[in-house]
Amino acid sequence: MESAAAVLKSHKRAIWREALECAALEVFDALLGARLEPAAQDYAMLEFTAMVGLAGDLRGIMSVSCSKATAIEMTNRIQNRLYV
Repeated sequence: MESAAAVLKSHKRAIWREALECAALEVFDALLGARLEPAAQDYAMLEFTAMVGLAGDLRGIMSVSCSKATAIEMTNRIQNRLYV
């Protein structure tokens, strides 16, 4: 049987995970017009990792990993938004 402290810690972790996922979805939608999806199970395909800063009600830094093709697509989308 789990202790009350373990249950509370698990509950807090679930709340933080949901908040971070929501923030990440909002940022990528706003900046790239893209929907984030869970990483492929083949982590060898994840060639690039970037640190993404969050500001506002939720502040922090998280890492995002992706393939080379995805990194190129994200760069192209950002460039197209900046120079339009």
